Amino acid sequence: MLVNMIVRRKGDYRDNRLVPLRKEGISLLKKYGATSHKFGYFQSGPYAGQMMVVVGYPDLASQERGMQQLSQDVEWKRVSGEIEKLAPLQESYLSVITEEH
Repeated sequence: MLVNMIVRRKGDYRDNRLVPLRKEGISLLKKYGATSHKFGYFQSGPYAGQMMVVVGYPDLASQERGMQQLSQDVEWKRVSGEIEKLAPLQESYLSVITEEH
């Protein structure tokens, strides 16, 4: 079952300081099992202008293992800490895809 980790962050999605941090972060996410990474922003609604990140994993076990490994990675701690300063985390959740047509 595919798993998507969905993250919402506050901040300016156009902030050029985020570009190299995203690049480093994506490499680390993929190093630890992520199969996809999508970045965008909310166009309308109560979160308009806020950032949305969707990180895909092949299954829940891969996502859990990846998060455990990332939590111990010094480079991830640095990158995620810098991102947090520029774009504070608002919420994070998982969606599990059980059926696809």
